[in-house]
Amino acid sequence: MNPQTGQPVLTIDLRAIAANWRDLAARGAPGAVAGVVKADGYGLGAIEVAGALRAAGWPAWRRGWHCAPRSARVR
Repeated sequence: MNPQTGQPVLTIDLRAIAANWRDLAARGAPGAVAGVVKADGYGLGAIEVAGALRAAGWPAWRRGWHCAPRSARVR
């Protein structure tokens, strides 16, 4: 809760997203594991989430996109 506004606050842990991707990819091996970022990631920041996934080893050929304008920015 934001103490000044009383509104809820959502904090995104990009390190946890990356760790989850690595864990799922390891569990799926030797098969291929795909990742999809939907539009703006439900308001979580598609650019930031995609960057964290790319840094974690998310292969380009396994990337799926729901929103073409944003997908061009992260490819």
